Amino acid sequence: MSRLRRDHRALVAGLGATLLALSLLVWPAAGATAQLETPDRNDTKVGVNANYYQLKNPDSGLCLTLYNGNTFDGAPLVVMPCSQGGKSMSWAFSAGNAGNLSTQADPSRCADVLNGVTADGTSVLDWTCGSTNQQWTLTNGGRLLSGLSGGWCLSIYGDNPAPGTIVVLMSCLNEGGSASPAPSVSPHPSLSSSPSPSPSPSGAGDYAKWVIS
Repeated sequence: MSRLRRDHRALVAGLGATLLALSLLVWPAAGATAQLETPDRNDTKVGVNANYYQLKNPDSGLCLTLYNGNTFDGAPLVVMPCSQGGKSMSWAFSAGNAGNLSTQADPSRCADVLNGVTADGTSVLDWTCGSTNQQWTLTNGGRLLSGLSGGWCLSIYGDNPAPGTIVVLMSCLNEGGSASPAPSVSPHPSLSSSPSPSPSPSGAGDYAKWVIS
């Protein structure tokens, strides 16, 4: 037998042994079940609910939104016609109907009680998520209750149903509304010159009620 033929047979034998070894790795033994890794369908960003929705005040028919879609620390939160829609008007709690309330426009940003001050009229603004000032619970009664102690709710300032009216913190204990004039944000709000509005004395009324829509 020629040397060339012997070399050819050796090569074929070597390839056969390699294929046999690979088959033992790829195919499970008889009676065994191959375990395939499947993706977790529940995987989402940490602290962000995958479902976004509008938060509507039934009495005014307006929805919570970022003013002009602005996403920067201190950007005002206002109410506008729900028909505008968009990511700036879409919100999600980090856990069910509670936790951080983040915007779909930028899920790293949340509704924040300015400086954590619990007083009637404190501004509620857009801010980077991660503060205890940003904890909210949507109650069975339709209140957006702040996680800060004392019973404080998100309310349309002055019970004014005008588009562009800011939202503020108000006491949840008093069910009466306020008839005081309500400010709307200016076309170019300034973080350094945007103090909280004057307190509205009669607490949170119907304009502090919210429903998911």
